[in-house]
Amino acid sequence: MKRTLSIIFLALLILATGCKLRVERVVDGDTIYLTDGAKIRLYGIDAPERQQPYGMESRKALAGMVNGEIRIEEMDVDRYGRSVSVVWIGDMNVNQEMIRSGMAWVYDRYCRERFCDDWVALEDEARKGRRGLWADRGAVEPWEWRWSREKP
Repeated sequence: MKRTLSIIFLALLILATGCKLRVERVVDGDTIYLTDGAKIRLYGIDAPERQQPYGMESRKALAGMVNGEIRIEEMDVDRYGRSVSVVWIGDMNVNQEMIRSGMAWVYDRYCRERFCDDWVALEDEARKGRRGLWADRGAVEPWEWRWSREKP
């Protein structure tokens, strides 16, 4: 039911705005708010948290990419009611570019589409090229970092 309502909401939003969506705020390297208040979680990636090393760099990289009109391709709705989407700027897949530039990991726990294998290869190239967060050989995955912070 939640997914159906989200899809209907996004369809109405796209119709009302003439397919011109704009980002109001970038929360971190994998989450944005649209000007209408809708919260979008980028599909298939997990970026460093803001307090984590490279967290602010990742956020700034995403903000630099989504400063114009965007298009979203909803893949799912998460347990918090956010649209989990692939974000596009023209022909550029923003999620993929965050991985290519070394600003996010492929979130393989949730990335289940065929193209996720390509993203894993891009992550490996970024790692080998020491781009972005891969400049730090001790980079910690955000899901591990969050878990370590939750432990008593």
